[in-house]
Amino acid sequence: MTFHVHINFFNELGSKMFDAKIETLLEVISAGSYTRAAQRLSLTQPAVSHHMRQLEQEFGIHIFYKDKKELRLTPEGEILVKYARRALAVYRNARQAIEDSRICMSHIGVGITHTVGESCVPQVLAEYCNPVSYTHLRAHETRHDLVCRLLLEKKKARKKKKKEEI
Repeated sequence: MTFHVHINFFNELGSKMFDAKIETLLEVISAGSYTRAAQRLSLTQPAVSHHMRQLEQEFGIHIFYKDKKELRLTPEGEILVKYARRALAVYRNARQAIEDSRICMSHIGVGITHTVGESCVPQVLAEYCNPVSYTHLRAHETRHDLVCRLLLEKKKARKKKKKEEI
C-alpha cells in the first residue's frame, strides 16, 4: 500500500523554463501517438511533429522507428527519453524545494510493515500532516527487511554527503 498526504502536484509538465520540445516528447510517449499528445497539450499535430523533428536535428538522431502502426523508440530515442524524464524530475524537485522553502515545508518519509500499515498508523500520520502543518509525507508499506535496507542506504548517503561537504 502506498499513500500520499498533502502533496502538491503541478498540473503541467513544467513551465517556460523547461524545454517545450522535451515536454512534447514525454507527452507523445505517454499518449502513444502524436495526435493524442497534441490534444493533451492543446497543440496541433503538425506542431508536435515539428517539436520531434527539432529534437532529432538537435541531437542528430531518429527518436522513433518509421512505422505507421505504432511508435517504437530507437535505441537513441530510449536514451533521450530516459534523460528527459530525469531532467523533468530534477526540474520538478527544484521547483518543489523552492516552493517548500518559501513556506517552511518539511518532508518526511516513513516505511511501515504490512501489519503496522493495517493499524491506525495511516490515520495518525494523516492527522499529523493536516494542511496547517506544512508537511509532505510519503509512506511505503513493505517488508521489514526492505525498510531496514532503505534506512541503511539513507544513512550511508547522509554520511557520504557530510564527507563531501567537509
